[in-house]
Amino acid sequence: MHSFSWAQLYSIERSGKTEVTVAGVISVVDGNANTLLEVGDADYSLWTRSCLKAWQLLAHLPVLRVNYPQLQPKHFALMMSSHSAEEIHLKTLDEISDIGKVSQEKLQCPATYPMAQADRIHLKDQG
Repeated sequence: MHSFSWAQLYSIERSGKTEVTVAGVISVVDGNANTLLEVGDADYSLWTRSCLKAWQLLAHLPVLRVNYPQLQPKHFALMMSSHSAEEIHLKTLDEISDIGKVSQEKLQCPATYPMAQADRIHLKDQG
């Protein structure tokens, strides 16, 4: 039997049967790093990856709204998303780059092909 550092956070039941169970770790601290709430093992190491995108955007949202009023909800949605370089994603990213006056040379992520095979083939065919 596996031992997990995660705790059951909630479950969804339908017709008396559990349909979804969500497990995780929650840690809430104050400004002095005092623990206010802990569910599961808060010292457990995990990759947050895309889970933090919304929080990262939220922390910068006031500055973005003041300095880049041209940004629209679709731009913010792309900033928080994982995407696969579909045409609409690339167009929206170009719009964000234009608004922020950021050239592709300034981007830090390595170039890669989309996950979707059809989009990958399309981009390879375009060179």
